[in-house]
Amino acid sequence: MLIVQINVLRMHVIIRRIIETYELKMNFIEINMVMKTQHVKRKKNIIIKRKTYYLSKEFAGYKKDRIYEFDVEYDIYNNNYLREGRYYDKKLGDYVYFRDIEYKNMPEYRYYLFYDFGSKHTFHTPIYECEMKKYNLEIKEIDTLVTEGEDISELISNQFVCKVIKLIESGEYKLMK
Repeated sequence: MLIVQINVLRMHVIIRRIIETYELKMNFIEINMVMKTQHVKRKKNIIIKRKTYYLSKEFAGYKKDRIYEFDVEYDIYNNNYLREGRYYDKKLGDYVYFRDIEYKNMPEYRYYLFYDFGSKHTFHTPIYECEMKKYNLEIKEIDTLVTEGEDISELISNQFVCKVIKLIESGEYKLMK
């Protein structure tokens, strides 16, 4: 009886630690999401002060779709699919088979606004195709967007960036060229 009570107590301690670890992890994720949102906002505030360099269009592949064994076109794509799989559906009580297909006649693209900051530094921000009409800029087709980051020791501190952004938001600055 004593051994069972000790084991139950150990289980409670283990479960409590698992829950605390999970809550800590979720808090960490939430904090990171808030920080990411703040960083994106800061970037937009800085970028909006710069002139757009050009628009780019990157081939992203072809439209993909998933069809299931109960769909009419399932047998049409008998030998022409990217991947075939199955999953267990509890409601049906059986496996459901599916195929991932690619429509070669429906290319998809990603679009970016490019900004030039001089000294070989550019910045891109993704946009939707429907947003491109707002800009009267040259569109360059690119194969693949290649980005290179700086060595972390070469980056300026987040605190400094925040101070500069506050200065920009106040409007009490002069941009030197």
